Amino acid sequence: TQSTGKKKNRYDFSFLVSYALGVAFGLGLLLMFSNSYWNFGLYIMALSYFHLWEYTYVCLFHPKELHFNAFLLNHSPEYTAAFFASVFEYLVESIFIPSIKGPHWLMIFPALIVIGGLVIRTLAMYTAGSNFHHLVREHRDNEHVLVTSGIYSYLRHPAYFGWFWYSVATQLLLFNPICFVGYALVSWKFFAERIKDEEQTLIRFFGDNYKAYKAKVPVGIPLIS
Repeated sequence: TQSTGKKKNRYDFSFLVSYALGVAFGLGLLLMFSNSYWNFGLYIMALSYFHLWEYTYVCLFHPKELHFNAFLLNHSPEYTAAFFASVFEYLVESIFIPSIKGPHWLMIFPALIVIGGLVIRTLAMYTAGSNFHHLVREHRDNEHVLVTSGIYSYLRHPAYFGWFWYSVATQLLLFNPICFVGYALVSWKFFAERIKDEEQTLIRFFGDNYKAYKAKVPVGIPLIS
């Protein structure tokens, strides 16, 4: 049938995107063995893993919602512009003012933050299971419960915490001073607005239970309470 054909084409396209991300991850791994570009290799690996995991999560917990958007590659025009800006700044500065990129040992700390941010986001999404969604829900599903155990007992929005610090740290990893400032400001604004909107919905869903949870568990992103 026509609908079956569309579904097959959708999965075929997703397979191609997954394959491309896997190739990018492999290329990043090769760059990791380069003395000059190991940080850029780690950046490509981290970015590839991020998008592959987002799709894998939907596949595991929301298979009926599985489509290309699950990769979050088309998250927003701003997200796409930020990626190209970071690569452009890194390449231009590496070619024309390589001294600005700093010694490699200084990249170890942001590299650990990048990895840690991805680990925390992955753990948070897996812990929440089907209770997590890429889009803020306007209506509560019958199966939707308030998750306060595991990593959620330490951070109120651990998936956002991980994404924020991963995003900002990638620019420290690349020694991109301009994009570092831009990423920090834009990421903070995005999550401040996202968390505010989402918590209004969660209070509507869970009432005093969420208010009590909110009062005792922090977000972990500066100036967002």
